[in-house]
Amino acid sequence: MQKAIYIIGGIGIAAGILTTVLMQQAEPSEPELIACTADARICPDGSGVGREGPQCQFAACPPIGVALNETVAFGLTVVTPLRVTEDNRCPADAQCAWEGTIMVEVMTEEDGRSKTSVMSIGDTLRTSFGVIVLSSVEPTPVSNGSISNSQYRFVFSERR
Repeated sequence: MQKAIYIIGGIGIAAGILTTVLMQQAEPSEPELIACTADARICPDGSGVGREGPQCQFAACPPIGVALNETVAFGLTVVTPLRVTEDNRCPADAQCAWEGTIMVEVMTEEDGRSKTSVMSIGDTLRTSFGVIVLSSVEPTPVSNGSISNSQYRFVFSERR
C-alpha cells in the first residue's frame, strides 16, 4: 500500500513539473524594445539622418558627387578626387566585350595626415569614419566624343 502511495505521488510530482515546463515554453516572450536618441547627423550634402537599427547607428548619408579637386567630408575624413589616371570605359553607344574601367587618384585627409591612392568604381577606403566607396563616375563616355576634366563627377557614398 505504501509503495502505491509513493508511485502515485511520484507520478503527480512529475506531471506537475512537466505541466510547468510546457506552460513556460508556450508563453510568448516579448521582444526587447530599444529606444534610440533623437539626435541627427548632418550629411555632406546638408541633409540630416537619424539613428536606426538595433545598435542605434546613424543611417547612411545619401551619396554625393564632386568634381576634380572638390572635397567631400565624411565625418572628419575629407576626400578629394585629384585626377583621372585612366578612363577606358565602354562607350554608352557601343557594345563591348569588357565594360572597361576608370582610375582616379584620390587624396584622403584625416587627423592632419593625407594619403593618396588610386580608386576605380566600387573600390573602398577604410577610414576612422567608416568605409567610403567610389560608387560611380559620370559622364559615361560616348564613341565620338571625349570627356574634359571639368565634366567628371565622382560619386562617393558611405558603407556602414
